[in-house]
Amino acid sequence: MMKKILGLFLYVTLALASTGCFSQQQGGQKEPVTLQKADVTVIRQFSDVLANKEREKFVELFAPAELRIYRGFASGNLGARGDSLIETFTARDIKQDLTIDIDGQTPLDFPWLFPGLIEQKGTGLVIYPLATGAIDLQNPPATLSRLQEALAGKTELVDGVPLLLVTDKNAQVLVEAQIIDGILVGGFAIFDESRLLAIWDVR
Repeated sequence: MMKKILGLFLYVTLALASTGCFSQQQGGQKEPVTLQKADVTVIRQFSDVLANKEREKFVELFAPAELRIYRGFASGNLGARGDSLIETFTARDIKQDLTIDIDGQTPLDFPWLFPGLIEQKGTGLVIYPLATGAIDLQNPPATLSRLQEALAGKTELVDGVPLLLVTDKNAQVLVEAQIIDGILVGGFAIFDESRLLAIWDVR
């Protein structure tokens, strides 16, 4: 009788493991979650237009709405960076090289923010889940604080390898950033299904 019980236990354990009910561990960290429903088409389009500096196709990703931009100096102003910026821009503000001029600051340079994404051609991104409601476009600093908590311990943050955060409401956050001295810095692009909503430049 005991052998039958042990045999049944082993069978159930193997069945659960094979269906993914147990999270595999590697170095004490959960494996990335594979979201079969995550459509990364727009991420690949974004990568292509950045690589080729195709202004019209870039504009199509957010038009006819405006593009929300946040630039924050999380690592300090350093005496010359200017003020943090939260603004919306339209198609006419986007220059041919996919930059936006900012008074008193270096231009916003979108390809410069995502070199790893361009190199990878928008493919091979590790996808992690993100809690619904974590993104507040009206309050980037608060959102970044939540993102830093969600990204803590992720190996991609060591070298700034791009990754994708996805909610169950089809919101996607492309992240190419690092946590340096406890501060999250890098580039973030926020999408809602196939539309680009915002780009954040945190340095």
